Amino acid sequence: MEFAHQINVNNKVHFYDIDGYETITDVDDVTLEDIVKMQPVVAILPLTEAFQKYGKNPNVRIYESVPDSLPSRGFHAVLLIGYGNHNGRPYWVVQNSWGSGWGFEGGFGYIYRQTKRGRRSVFTEVHYPTKKKRDRA
Repeated sequence: MEFAHQINVNNKVHFYDIDGYETITDVDDVTLEDIVKMQPVVAILPLTEAFQKYGKNPNVRIYESVPDSLPSRGFHAVLLIGYGNHNGRPYWVVQNSWGSGWGFEGGFGYIYRQTKRGRRSVFTEVHYPTKKKRDRA
């Protein structure tokens, strides 16, 4: 199945055909940052009670979970759409499928991001499309 996405850059239209998907299971946030600069990715993380309740406490803006330290209720996928830094705390911007009742700003949230290469991410795996670029007139 072929999907195409159109991007306008400098008044020139670029089409990207999605050929397949790449999966990374040993996730490093620094490497993941390079991928997210290019496109959103689907990211899988352990599902915890704290993650489910994220957004209920207005004093906790960035969700932080230490990998392997909390009992998991399974796993959950979010759309990883960007990253930033707030008061010296690096974070990922995610969109969750649970609707506007989760997180902040209508189903969006912030997850703590590691900034040193080699430190394992809270995400256990990520999936993203691979694509070819071709210009059309």
